Amino acid sequence: MYTIASGANHGLRYVKETTPGVTPVSPKTISLTHNSCTLTPARDTIESGALRDDRMLPFTRTGTDKIAGDIEFEFLAGEYDPFFEAALFGTWTDNVLKAGKAVHSFTIERAFTDIGQYGVFTGCYINQLSLSVKPNTIITGTFGITGLACDYMTSPLAASPKAPPAPVPFDSFTGTLKEGGTEIAVVTGIDLTINNGVEPQYPVFSRTAAAVSLGRSKLSGTLAAFFTDGTLLRKFLDETPTKLEFTLQRGGDSYTFLIPNLTYTGAEHSVQSESSIQLSMPWLANLDSAIGSSFQITRNLAASPASFSEGE
Repeated sequence: MYTIASGANHGLRYVKETTPGVTPVSPKTISLTHNSCTLTPARDTIESGALRDDRMLPFTRTGTDKIAGDIEFEFLAGEYDPFFEAALFGTWTDNVLKAGKAVHSFTIERAFTDIGQYGVFTGCYINQLSLSVKPNTIITGTFGITGLACDYMTSPLAASPKAPPAPVPFDSFTGTLKEGGTEIAVVTGIDLTINNGVEPQYPVFSRTAAAVSLGRSKLSGTLAAFFTDGTLLRKFLDETPTKLEFTLQRGGDSYTFLIPNLTYTGAEHSVQSESSIQLSMPWLANLDSAIGSSFQITRNLAASPASFSEGE
């Protein structure tokens, strides 16, 4: 008789690294609530080019380790703040986080507890962060991970990881939305993605990456709205800079997302049926000189932020 690993028993834990790629000694890991995880090692296949008179391939090798994958989540207050910090390459200061240049990395552990296997992924950076706000839904997001190395072991990094908090996730029923500084009620969806251009760099004589290179911080997204007048369409046609601000609320917790200087790059409004016509407005964020960044998150938590992120 054998045991098959089950997603119902899959655990995800993390600990912040001081030196990228190096797991702290006696790490105090923290469990992370997640909907799915595709973080995995992969390698290119290298085939011999030698020709033989029997048409056979003489040998095959595998290449460098490529550590990457996604963590999908439902947005819970406080729990993902260290990952937001890493995704924006910023630092929470007085509950305000701006996109910047601060580098954060993690050791992430995948725990297959029913079969006693533990995947340890070191030097993990947040290459992408995506958020989606749609009517009648829980707010969901994805962290895109790029790492340096991976190994599998038969025991966990920490015997008793800190349990995650248990708040109810944010939904799209409670909050506010401003476009150009004015509240509007015709928006039917907001999607945003920040891409950091994290690329692993490999030396010779090593399968694992020695470091990563960082690209520019690129924030993009789409605003969907009912087509009620020409206000949004005109901003696209006239290439008028504008700003987008929305707040998610749940009980005593709230997060306000500010894109202070964006440009609409499209205004698609096709007719597909007899139902309502919507505008689909893709946008790109630009540096705003007033705040010195292209993206800012402000949090207001009922509990202390430290209570969510300190391992035990």
